[in-house]
Amino acid sequence: MSAPVAKKNVAILLFRNDLRIHDNPLLQPPTNKSRKITHVLPIFVFDERVVELSSLPGFKRSDGLGEARSRVLKTWRCGGNRVKFLAESVFDLKASLQKLKSDLRIDYGLPETAVADLVREIRAAGMDVEGVFAAKETTTEEITVETRLSNALSNLSPSLTLTLLQGSKTLVHPSDLPFKISETPDVFTNFRKSVEGLGPDVMIRSCLPTPTSLPPFPSLPDSTSSSTFSPPSTLSDLLPLLLKPFYPNGDVPPFPHKSSSHPFVGGETSGIERLKHYCGSQNERAPLGTYKQTRNGLVGADYSSKFSAWLGLGCLSPRMVAQEIKEWEKKWTPRGNGTKDSYWLIFELLWRDYFTFVGQKYGSTLFDIDGFNSITHPNVKAPTWKYADEREGADALKRWKEGRTGVPFIDANMNELRLTGFQSNRGRQNVACYLTKDLFVDWRAGAETFEEELVDYDTSSNWGNWQYGAGVGTDPRDNRYFNPIKQAKDYDPNGDYIKTWIPSLASVPAEFIHHPWTMPRSNPNWSKLDDLYKSAPKEEKGNWKSHYSRKAGGQGKTGGNPSERATRGGGAGGGSARGGRGGH
Repeated sequence: MSAPVAKKNVAILLFRNDLRIHDNPLLQPPTNKSRKITHVLPIFVFDERVVELSSLPGFKRSDGLGEARSRVLKTWRCGGNRVKFLAESVFDLKASLQKLKSDLRIDYGLPETAVADLVREIRAAGMDVEGVFAAKETTTEEITVETRLSNALSNLSPSLTLTLLQGSKTLVHPSDLPFKISETPDVFTNFRKSVEGLGPDVMIRSCLPTPTSLPPFPSLPDSTSSSTFSPPSTLSDLLPLLLKPFYPNGDVPPFPHKSSSHPFVGGETSGIERLKHYCGSQNERAPLGTYKQTRNGLVGADYSSKFSAWLGLGCLSPRMVAQEIKEWEKKWTPRGNGTKDSYWLIFELLWRDYFTFVGQKYGSTLFDIDGFNSITHPNVKAPTWKYADEREGADALKRWKEGRTGVPFIDANMNELRLTGFQSNRGRQNVACYLTKDLFVDWRAGAETFEEELVDYDTSSNWGNWQYGAGVGTDPRDNRYFNPIKQAKDYDPNGDYIKTWIPSLASVPAEFIHHPWTMPRSNPNWSKLDDLYKSAPKEEKGNWKSHYSRKAGGQGKTGGNPSERATRGGGAGGGSARGGRGGH
């Protein structure tokens, strides 16, 4: 008599912000001593609370949910540039998994509902579900999803569990921290010194092996055959539908913008290509070698690493980035000790870690108007804000978002953000300062604007950096001010950046480009000026005027005055490695 055939046993792998196959704990073989896992089913769910899905044929919103809009501004949570990068990354992961003889199921709606429904499908097909595995997230909304999913699984079966795996998001593995996460130092310098004290081999773990194959993807009946909802199966078919809410007339702009300094597509494949280009250990002249000198640039792809978009979605592992940097150091620097340039890029990865862990420490106050400051410095008076739902605040915010403040450097940066989904580290610090310390608008409106627009959006980095710059974070000093005239003359001395993003100012001489309202009326270019720039903005300050006659260039490359240098670390997060408000 032949032995009974064992039931197929499926492990469900829920991908979220870990869209890669390299250095991914989710793809290490799940073990069960009593029962073998015979099949693995990776799944990604486009969350309707974050991505607007109403243009997908037959899609119905979950009960009680409206459009995917933010809480303060009621703007889209995930705008066109960002959703494009996300969709590219998801389909790149699908292609990578197919090369491993697996696949990626793509669903739409609520992850906790989609995964529970998937469990039912698998069981209806006569298979067992070993469990659901996902990478542990650290911010409140994602943690709530984990709780809801765990409860949904328990309702299906008390033995069905959600296993959350640590270590896919940060450079320093949470288990290796020299302190409890609840005791994360509030000051970045103290955090950095503590983790650097672990030594490089502990601080930077080796990458987990990249699998060469996975257990087979289970065959399931077509679940859409009886449903009116039939999502596209290819990126080329899906993307126009995801973009339609932002461009209802079909006037989708070209991607990338012709002047974009971030002309990249999403996904692990392009992320690794970028990593090899920027930090390539086979290239002595890799851009990494001048990173600290160029990171405050404004024009071009290589002034900074641009890793943050791939890091934010988990298309690149921070450990892989750090190891590639170390390989370059070993090969091209004296005794392999590295340089200030290579160190500074790892330094930026530690800023991402800092905001991840301090955000986890303080939970929902990451999104509160009084910020971490309400806990760390309860006796410090909070700023008085203008709010986006009041006329004065709404008018100021609108001018800022549309690049119509009348300050060319600010407007150029906001135009770049809106048109490309990217902005440099230097630009982010300046526009954030202008919103919060010149216009005095509620900083959360800026954080939500960046959430909508940035291809490199990362929750902890974005909101943590905005708190830091607005003076409501763990270090609420009020002397962080970026003088937009000084900054423009230091970092865009000839006005090349401004002329790129405000073409109407292309004929303004360099000596007036940063403050065109000071140009003599007798100048033949005066008549060509937009009225916006013919008079000084009402926010004009005396310390702006002191730089009107100063020759451009000068002292800027070290970061300007001491208060400006002090903000360099906390005000940014995107272009290089940090992600959120930065642009290294």
